[in-house]
Amino acid sequence: GILTPQNYDLPDHLWVVYESFPSLIYYIKGFLWIIFNKPEIVQVVSPISLLLFVLFSKQELRVPWYWAVIGILSIPIVQIGASANMTDVPSNIGLGIISILFLKTVVEPNKITIKSMNWLMVGCVLAGGTKLQSMAVGSFLLFLYILILNFVIHKKINFITRKTLILYSIVCLGLVSYPAIKNFLNYHNPIYPMSLKFGPIFLQGQFNMSNGEFNEPQQFRWLKSVLEINAFNYRPLPYTIDQGDVPVNSKSFRVGGYYFPLMIVSIYMVIYNSIDKKKVVSLYILFLTIIISSIPNSNELRYFSFWAIFMVATSLWSFEVLREKGHQNLEIEKLFKLFVIVCFFHVVFITGGEYLKSDGLTYEKMANIYSGERYVIQIEDNTLFCYENSDFRRAIFDSVIFNKKNNP
Repeated sequence: GILTPQNYDLPDHLWVVYESFPSLIYYIKGFLWIIFNKPEIVQVVSPISLLLFVLFSKQELRVPWYWAVIGILSIPIVQIGASANMTDVPSNIGLGIISILFLKTVVEPNKITIKSMNWLMVGCVLAGGTKLQSMAVGSFLLFLYILILNFVIHKKINFITRKTLILYSIVCLGLVSYPAIKNFLNYHNPIYPMSLKFGPIFLQGQFNMSNGEFNEPQQFRWLKSVLEINAFNYRPLPYTIDQGDVPVNSKSFRVGGYYFPLMIVSIYMVIYNSIDKKKVVSLYILFLTIIISSIPNSNELRYFSFWAIFMVATSLWSFEVLREKGHQNLEIEKLFKLFVIVCFFHVVFITGGEYLKSDGLTYEKMANIYSGERYVIQIEDNTLFCYENSDFRRAIFDSVIFNKKNNP
């Protein structure tokens, strides 16, 4: 009831995206809008997904809620995403849950319960219903996870029968991959509108998957972005939603966002605290890193920030595992948690607390921000507005719903 095809016409390439991308997240936002009758209510989806992850950390990783909150909000891209209305945080929370449960099943199979499987379903819903990228990565991770779960580790899981495991596996695969199934039926390409050529396999789409014209391997570009090399050149704020607020030809364009000291120390803590599982944990971290760093445009860190979420969450979890095994090292644990607190406050201070403020832009200010040039054509009693490609966001302010006489 906000816009109709008569009010607003998308360009053809955006209609393709609209029809083929996962849509569950938008139905959730629309449902909230209907219930509360406030458009700004859709912004709570990202904070709610963060709260879900905090609850997951408490129940499955035994990490106290306050450490989960401080830890995850120490990652700039996550802190910023939680204050925005984009799908990055929910999608990466879903991938984070899947990837962490994968490791937990290998390290602590005796602690996998029905509740763990329910959390896996939550992760699949978030990953599959939000973004095409998270659907693809989530489906791949889940497929490998299910193979290990059902054929390697199932005998070590005491709380779940084999039939229950198989049932959960089928349901979870359906939840995470339903956009791919829909696209395959409609377009014969599970990742439509992206095209892909892999050996003899060619999937026809509207957009090509590529890294652009760069002379260095994608993995190296990702590593430089994680290490935040040149990430702060010409940037008004050190961290922004997509790190794209600098000239396109700048070395800092869409680079950085994880706060690299936190990443380095977290990886070290996870491996250091693994004790008898060092090889397994190290190989899994290496596996995740190779997969993520090899994806086109992975240097734009917000797309796959679950890698950072995984590192911080599992580093905090590793201390709980040590405590239960009787190998607790209180000095190192206190030092690490103090370090996490310092990271959190440093990120808040250098961004001026911009992303923790409760007040946002007013309608008038937003309308002025997007007050770009537009062509106005009068056809009898109808007014037609035409926008430049870079100014299309202005359209919402010209729509009927925002221009009724009785609309405050």
